[in-house]
Amino acid sequence: MLADLASHQIHHAMRLLGTDELKVVTARTTPAPNGTHPELVGEVLLEGGTGSAYCRVDWLTPAGLPTWGDVRLMITGDEGTIEVRANCDIAGRDGADHVIICDRDAIEHINCADDALTWPIQLLADIRDRTETATSTAHSLAVSRLALHAAEIARR
Repeated sequence: MLADLASHQIHHAMRLLGTDELKVVTARTTPAPNGTHPELVGEVLLEGGTGSAYCRVDWLTPAGLPTWGDVRLMITGDEGTIEVRANCDIAGRDGADHVIICDRDAIEHINCADDALTWPIQLLADIRDRTETATSTAHSLAVSRLALHAAEIARR
Protein backbone atom coordinates (compact mmCIF):
# COMPACT_ATOMS: atom_id res chain seq x y z
CA MET A 1 0.00 0.00 0.00
CA LEU A 2 2.69 2.51 0.95
CA ALA A 3 5.00 1.45 -1.87
CA ASP A 4 2.16 1.92 -4.38
CA LEU A 5 -0.46 4.47 -3.34
CA ALA A 6 1.75 6.63 -1.13
CA SER A 7 4.42 6.97 -3.81
CA HIS A 8 2.28 9.62 -5.52
CA GLN A 9 1.98 11.68 -2.35
CA ILE A 10 5.70 11.23 -1.63
CA HIS A 11 6.41 12.62 -5.10
CA HIS A 12 4.25 15.68 -4.37
CA ALA A 13 5.88 16.14 -0.95
CA MET A 14 9.34 16.10 -2.53
CA ARG A 15 8.31 18.73 -5.06
CA LEU A 16 6.61 20.95 -2.48
CA LEU A 17 9.41 20.65 0.10
CA GLY A 18 12.02 21.32 -2.56
CA THR A 19 14.18 18.23 -2.16
CA ASP A 20 14.52 14.58 -3.09
CA GLU A 21 16.35 14.04 0.22
CA LEU A 22 13.45 13.37 2.59
CA LYS A 23 13.59 11.16 5.68
CA VAL A 24 10.83 8.82 6.83
CA VAL A 25 10.15 9.81 10.45
CA THR A 26 7.57 7.07 10.91
CA ALA A 27 5.26 4.89 8.84
CA ARG A 28 2.50 2.45 9.62
CA THR A 29 -0.34 0.52 8.09
CA THR A 30 -3.58 -0.49 9.78
CA PRO A 31 -5.43 -3.68 8.85
CA ALA A 32 -9.17 -3.94 8.40
CA PRO A 33 -10.83 -4.61 11.77
CA ASN A 34 -12.55 -7.74 10.44
CA GLY A 35 -9.29 -9.15 9.06
CA THR A 36 -10.42 -9.00 5.42
CA HIS A 37 -7.52 -6.84 4.30
CA PRO A 38 -4.00 -6.70 5.78
CA GLU A 39 -3.51 -3.03 4.86
CA LEU A 40 -6.55 -0.77 4.93
CA VAL A 41 -4.92 2.55 5.87
CA GLY A 42 -1.32 3.67 5.41
CA GLU A 43 0.42 6.69 6.93
CA VAL A 44 3.87 8.19 6.41
CA LEU A 45 5.47 11.18 8.13
CA LEU A 46 8.33 12.74 6.16
CA GLU A 47 10.76 15.55 6.94
CA GLY A 48 13.39 17.46 5.04
CA GLY A 49 13.85 20.41 2.75
CA THR A 50 11.61 23.24 3.92
CA GLY A 51 9.45 21.28 6.39
CA SER A 52 7.51 18.08 6.84
CA ALA A 53 4.72 16.21 5.12
CA TYR A 54 2.05 13.76 6.26
CA CYS A 55 0.80 11.27 3.69
CA ARG A 56 -2.31 9.16 4.27
CA VAL A 57 -3.65 6.60 1.83
CA ASP A 58 -6.45 4.09 2.16
CA TRP A 59 -8.64 1.59 0.35
CA LEU A 60 -11.79 3.17 1.78
CA THR A 61 -14.39 4.38 -0.71
CA PRO A 62 -17.78 5.36 0.74
CA ALA A 63 -20.74 3.92 -1.16
CA GLY A 64 -22.01 7.46 -1.84
CA LEU A 65 -18.83 8.53 -3.64
CA PRO A 66 -19.53 8.76 -7.40
CA THR A 67 -16.12 7.35 -8.30
CA TRP A 68 -13.77 4.59 -7.19
CA GLY A 69 -11.25 6.12 -4.84
CA ASP A 70 -10.86 9.59 -3.41
CA VAL A 71 -7.61 11.04 -4.74
CA ARG A 72 -6.68 14.06 -2.68
CA LEU A 73 -3.75 16.20 -1.68
CA MET A 74 -3.85 18.63 1.22
CA ILE A 75 -1.27 21.33 1.83
CA THR A 76 -1.38 23.24 5.11
CA GLY A 77 0.67 26.32 5.83
CA ASP A 78 0.65 29.28 8.16
CA GLU A 79 -1.34 31.37 5.65
CA GLY A 80 -4.03 28.82 4.80
CA THR A 81 -4.75 25.52 3.08
CA ILE A 82 -4.95 24.12 -0.43
CA GLU A 83 -6.93 20.97 -1.16
CA VAL A 84 -6.69 19.18 -4.49
CA ARG A 85 -9.40 16.65 -5.39
CA ALA A 86 -8.54 14.71 -8.54
CA ASN A 87 -11.60 12.47 -8.90
CA CYS A 88 -14.50 14.40 -7.45
CA ASP A 89 -15.53 17.27 -5.21
CA ILE A 90 -17.06 15.97 -1.99
CA ALA A 91 -19.08 19.19 -1.77
CA GLY A 92 -21.10 17.80 -4.70
CA ARG A 93 -19.95 19.97 -7.59
CA ASP A 94 -19.89 18.07 -10.90
CA GLY A 95 -16.75 16.81 -12.54
CA ALA A 96 -13.22 16.17 -11.42
CA ASP A 97 -10.04 18.20 -10.91
CA HIS A 98 -11.06 20.63 -8.18
CA VAL A 99 -8.78 22.92 -6.16
CA ILE A 100 -10.07 24.55 -2.96
CA ILE A 101 -8.00 27.34 -1.43
CA CYS A 102 -8.73 28.78 2.00
CA ASP A 103 -6.77 31.71 3.35
CA ARG A 104 -7.39 34.56 5.80
CA ASP A 105 -9.74 36.27 3.34
CA ALA A 106 -11.95 33.61 1.80
CA ILE A 107 -12.56 30.13 0.47
CA GLU A 108 -12.05 29.83 -3.27
CA HIS A 109 -13.02 26.90 -5.49
CA ILE A 110 -11.20 26.47 -8.80
CA ASN A 111 -12.54 23.99 -11.35
CA CYS A 112 -9.51 22.70 -13.27
CA ALA A 113 -11.37 20.17 -15.42
CA ASP A 114 -10.70 22.12 -18.62
CA ASP A 115 -7.00 22.65 -17.91
CA ALA A 116 -4.74 20.58 -20.14
CA LEU A 117 -2.73 17.81 -18.51
CA THR A 118 0.73 18.24 -19.97
CA TRP A 119 2.63 15.65 -17.91
CA PRO A 120 1.31 12.56 -19.76
CA ILE A 121 2.41 14.03 -23.08
CA GLN A 122 5.80 14.96 -21.61
CA LEU A 123 6.20 11.50 -20.07
CA LEU A 124 5.43 9.72 -23.36
CA ALA A 125 7.88 12.04 -25.15
CA ASP A 126 10.51 11.26 -22.50
CA ILE A 127 10.07 7.53 -23.04
CA ARG A 128 10.22 7.90 -26.82
CA ASP A 129 13.12 10.40 -26.87
CA ARG A 130 15.01 9.14 -23.80
CA THR A 131 14.80 12.58 -22.19
CA GLU A 132 13.80 13.77 -18.70
CA THR A 133 11.30 16.56 -19.31
CA ALA A 134 8.41 15.36 -17.13
CA THR A 135 10.67 14.23 -14.28
CA SER A 136 14.19 12.99 -13.80
CA THR A 137 15.17 9.37 -13.39
CA ALA A 138 16.95 10.33 -10.16
CA HIS A 139 13.71 11.82 -8.77
CA SER A 140 11.66 8.75 -9.75
CA LEU A 141 14.20 6.47 -8.08
CA ALA A 142 14.26 8.67 -4.94
CA VAL A 143 10.45 8.45 -4.70
CA SER A 144 10.54 4.67 -5.15
CA ARG A 145 13.30 4.20 -2.56
CA LEU A 146 11.45 6.33 0.00
CA ALA A 147 8.12 4.59 -0.61
CA LEU A 148 9.73 1.15 -0.27
CA HIS A 149 11.57 2.28 2.88
CA ALA A 150 8.27 3.54 4.37
CA ALA A 151 6.65 0.17 3.59
CA GLU A 152 9.54 -1.64 5.30
CA ILE A 153 9.30 0.55 8.41
CA ALA A 154 5.54 -0.05 8.55
CA ARG A 155 6.07 -3.84 8.46
CA ARG A 156 8.37 -3.64 11.52
